[in-house]
Amino acid sequence: MLVQERMTRNPLTVAPSTPALEAAARLKISRLHVLPVVAHGKLVGVVKERDLEDAAHRQAELQQQQLEQVGQHDSLPYLFTRLLLQNLTVQDVMAESTAELVPTMTLAQAARTLLTHHVLGLPVVQNGDLVGVLTVSDLLGALAETDPQVQA
Repeated sequence: MLVQERMTRNPLTVAPSTPALEAAARLKISRLHVLPVVAHGKLVGVVKERDLEDAAHRQAELQQQQLEQVGQHDSLPYLFTRLLLQNLTVQDVMAESTAELVPTMTLAQAARTLLTHHVLGLPVVQNGDLVGVLTVSDLLGALAETDPQVQA
């Protein structure tokens, strides 16, 4: 079975100019772990929850240093650190995609790639264009369909 048979087509994406806070909300609401970042139909990177957390942490440290310079030593509450994302865009926090799949790969090849990169899903790219995403859930669904006991 090939990636193109199991991938999710037209996945939820963000643009580099999307506010980071909006990307965080999309991840939370959709229960996804990663969002492809697309500009003019081309995959330019990915943004993960971890990227957003790291960016918020960096912003909080900056804010904390500024507070300490004026003599305040209180720590910032978690909710406030999330609001620090409001001045950032996806482009400020995204990472380049570490790996990509192609539609004609076998699911076994895709599974090896996911395992090698320790990720739960990857973008599927053809000629530089994002055509879908494949997740561990997609692979498990394909595996379950091949087992007659699971189908019963």
